[in-house]
Amino acid sequence: MAEQKLLAHNGAVDITIEQAFGEFYKRESQNYTAPKNIYYALSQFSAFFGGLRPFSSLTNADINNFIYSRQVEGRAPATINRQLVILSKVISTCKKKWGFVAPDVHPLEFKLREPDGRIGLVNDDDRQKIMDAAAPHLKLAMQIAYYTGLRKGNILSLRWDEIDTERWSITKFIKDSNFKGGRAHTVFIPDALKSILQAIPHTCDYVIAIDGKPIKDLKTAWHAACRRAGIPHRKYTFHDVRHGSATAVVRTTNSLYAAQVFLGHKSPKMTQRYAKFLDEDKIRIAHSVFDNK
Repeated sequence: MAEQKLLAHNGAVDITIEQAFGEFYKRESQNYTAPKNIYYALSQFSAFFGGLRPFSSLTNADINNFIYSRQVEGRAPATINRQLVILSKVISTCKKKWGFVAPDVHPLEFKLREPDGRIGLVNDDDRQKIMDAAAPHLKLAMQIAYYTGLRKGNILSLRWDEIDTERWSITKFIKDSNFKGGRAHTVFIPDALKSILQAIPHTCDYVIAIDGKPIKDLKTAWHAACRRAGIPHRKYTFHDVRHGSATAVVRTTNSLYAAQVFLGHKSPKMTQRYAKFLDEDKIRIAHSVFDNK
């Protein structure tokens, strides 16, 4: 690859699929909040397409066959579409940024239609039932997610020294290909969460911990809490707490932009998928708008 990098300054360089994906992971994965997801997608591509083939030999048929294979495996359209986004990014980066010979294909043209998103955990009663049944570390994680809108990964990696107790704020870095290492996103801690955090003993450097050890995942605790609460664990996911947070912001502010800023989204399109309204919200809107004329 060293020789190819030098040649790339003077002209396009043809490389293998394996080299293209390897270079992308090495040079670009640090710009993503979950590099392991990038690695998994690139591994899937390399295994399916054949790593030793010229990168430029990829065709539309290859992409269609890949999509079909993932569908047969039972992968959701949203999952497949996320992988197509990664493939598209690899192709454009290799061609425009590094001068490698890239295939004349456009993966995003093959994106699948996604079904309407689930309502998510915007039902306050269900969220409280799960929280009441949750183990202490899960309950704290849910409270942080609801009051700040932070993602699970940011919450599990949150250290006590990252909490600014003068401004009562938290700054985390979120995925953004325009910023190396991610884009800084600051959330401010409301009094309701402040009092909770002040009452938590510092048993280790990390906020979410058990017996002085940080937690790597919440899936087992989540399933157990849903079971104790009498709620099917597949009905909601921990990430749905973030949906509930976004909806609470929109309900109170009547502003989708406020929710976008609160969650740290670059585009309002993503926020629209998070902020959901139940029938009681629609009833309230109808009466408040049209019955007070």
